[in-house]
Amino acid sequence: MMNKSITALYTNAKRPATSNDTAETSSHNQQDNEIPSAHLRRKNKRTMDNGEGPPMKKGFGAIEMVQIVPQKARYTFADLGGCESQFLEVCRLTMHLKHPEIHSTLGIQPPNGVLLHGPPGCGKTMFAEAIAGEFELPLIRISSTELVAGISGETEEKIRLLFQKAAQHAPCLLLLDEIDVIAQKRETAQRDMERRVVSQLIACLDDIGRSVSHPGSSDQDLIIDTPILPINRPKHFLVIGTTSRLEVIDSALRRAGRFDKELALGIPDERARTKILEIVCRGLRMDSNISMKVLARLTPGYVGADLQALSREAALCAVNSVKLLEVEPRLGSQ
Repeated sequence: MMNKSITALYTNAKRPATSNDTAETSSHNQQDNEIPSAHLRRKNKRTMDNGEGPPMKKGFGAIEMVQIVPQKARYTFADLGGCESQFLEVCRLTMHLKHPEIHSTLGIQPPNGVLLHGPPGCGKTMFAEAIAGEFELPLIRISSTELVAGISGETEEKIRLLFQKAAQHAPCLLLLDEIDVIAQKRETAQRDMERRVVSQLIACLDDIGRSVSHPGSSDQDLIIDTPILPINRPKHFLVIGTTSRLEVIDSALRRAGRFDKELALGIPDERARTKILEIVCRGLRMDSNISMKVLARLTPGYVGADLQALSREAALCAVNSVKLLEVEPRLGSQ
């Protein structure tokens, strides 16, 4: 058996190559050449995702997917309860947006940003929207996760474009929800791309009030190397960042001139819970014997989201009881 196999191999080796064999051999060689190319493409993609390779220029096609459109706020201070001291502080910080002549006359630099921090569910995003609604200012709201991109350099481009849009619509409010995603401490960052993102955010905050759009330029033609020149009438806007993890924010962002003020929205006390319950339940049909003060006393540690969930659960219980009253007679007849 082995002798026959060796003889067959020797016969095939001596036989001249035909056209079919040549085509088959060339196809195998082509496949062998394609395998390393695909491997290199996958390797390059992993390198770009890790931020180790050179920045890949994709243009602003992907950036346009981010919704950078000013909108009208849905809330005002009347929709929040237990935040009177924070309201007063916010009025001082937003005065330059409604009356810019005050700071220009005094010759002082207006505040650039505010950090709102507190436990989840305490109403940080709603508080930021209420600021825009109370002062009738345009609101540019964006989640920080929408700015994060896997390709090196794209996140920085999105941040620059976002701040340029805010400068065009000034005076306005720029809300960066969950800012800790793009503003973590650089000394604990695992990749250079994360450090560059924080540095870009710092540079954009420093340029507020003197960054303007160049005449004839557009979002698709953003000149990065052109020096930003001061103008006579700078347009200011206020950056509001919300976070539940204040301790991870880079210290360079928390100094004066960038995020000038940090407002804490903590767990509400009994008086604040009473006001929150009155606001949450003002659209519900409730029994006259229900006391908001008693409910506030029975819910220690509840934040605004918890109290809203409590009112929703009570309404669902009432709906279910009505359904049971309708279904029980039918079940008894059956």
